[in-house]
Amino acid sequence: MEGIENIKICIGFVLDLTDDVQKSLADGKFNIKDSILFVDNIPQVPKAVRAAAKFWAEFQDLDETEKTEIENFVITRLNCSSEKAKKIIVQAFVVAIAVADTVVETIEMVKTIKAA
Repeated sequence: MEGIENIKICIGFVLDLTDDVQKSLADGKFNIKDSILFVDNIPQVPKAVRAAAKFWAEFQDLDETEKTEIENFVITRLNCSSEKAKKIIVQAFVVAIAVADTVVETIEMVKTIKAA
């Protein structure tokens, strides 16, 4: 389950950062006062970096329970209440896993071609 925690740490960091970017650009521009929004992200960086190192291996090895747990984590963090929003998050996760699988398969294909 540590891997799920690492995935949650990474996703949580990205969601926090995205939220701060949206807030800072709400008026259409970024100024020095907006940088204050990002101060609370600084202590998270080392933890997110450590988690990121373990992210890929665990992401490739998720079971259905873990996938559901991560989807629910994102739904909760984004305060999604509509079924449509929840379905979009679940679908986005399906796409992310498909892209990850494609990357792994492409890497394997390139290794095979280079070995030939």
